[in-house]
Amino acid sequence: EEDEELPKPDEGNKDETQNTAPVITASDKTIKVGEVFNPLAGVTATDAEDGDITSNVVLSGDVNFNKVGRYNVTYTITDNDGNTVEKARTISVVNMEDYTYLSDIEWKNANSGWRTIQKDKSIEENPIRLTDENGNEVEYEKGIGTHSTSTIVYDLTDKDYSYFTSYVGVDREMKNSTAASLEFKVYVDGVLKYESGLMRATDAQKYIELNIDGAKELKLVVTDGRDGNAADHASFGDAKLYTIKDEDANDNYLA
Repeated sequence: EEDEELPKPDEGNKDETQNTAPVITASDKTIKVGEVFNPLAGVTATDAEDGDITSNVVLSGDVNFNKVGRYNVTYTITDNDGNTVEKARTISVVNMEDYTYLSDIEWKNANSGWRTIQKDKSIEENPIRLTDENGNEVEYEKGIGTHSTSTIVYDLTDKDYSYFTSYVGVDREMKNSTAASLEFKVYVDGVLKYESGLMRATDAQKYIELNIDGAKELKLVVTDGRDGNAADHASFGDAKLYTIKDEDANDNYLA
């Protein structure tokens, strides 16, 4: 007697490709007022079946580059199988004349390797003075004076700051010292975003400009250059935080 043949599993779909939805990549962007930025720049769209389909992305929404605020735009892509995906993006426009001096706000915690950290003064309570690119002295009314090894932490939660800027260097009160050697580092939400490299007493100041939009913590660190902290007088000159003041930017510029 022949064995009864069992029915085979349904294989009706085994040759059909499983269609997946495309993926749009677009991160938020912060720019300065008056600066022109292509909202499609940095945007990509890929699909497992169709490959790179970035050229088919459709943009909805507009940005007024001459008006401060946060602009919401949307990107839409449809693949050849009819799968449609949307991705939202915020483009923030900031006025670099609208700032708060870092020394006018309170830090969360701070420590210095010598003496007490100063607001609007050097670590020895003199005016903050750094060296410009021509070797001349430049004085700043505002800033922070500290000494390696130093860490200063600011809580930016719900503060809506967009940029951090500062001039940094060995304060001129140590201009004749051969021992001074230090390095500035800036961390944003725990991620190292700036390193000055080793700086000595006669080195020209360096300028920091960091995008901190959406950041919850700013940490300023001064290390001792790995040779001890003798004469390591560190100054942050003209240190500023820039705020985006929402002026209902999207009221007139959403498509």
